[in-house]
Amino acid sequence: MFVAGCGGDQNPLPRREVPLARRYGEELAASVDAVLGGEMTALRGPLRTAFELTPLAFEQIPTEAQLRAKLLHQNVYEQRRA
Repeated sequence: MFVAGCGGDQNPLPRREVPLARRYGEELAASVDAVLGGEMTALRGPLRTAFELTPLAFEQIPTEAQLRAKLLHQNVYEQRRA
């Protein structure tokens, strides 16, 4: 089983081209094949799972004036977030 969790880059650079998407898919497939071709260890015992909800507080919604100020920010990432 393969799960692309938060440990992997799910938004690689460069991107936005079909040949790149194919290349990334081929790299992923080659990695899976390498693992499947290696020595496997059988797992035994009961499967245990756990689940927990963690409430997160939302930040205050910025005002129009705050957003307009961020558009003039020197940091391009702050501009883009606005």
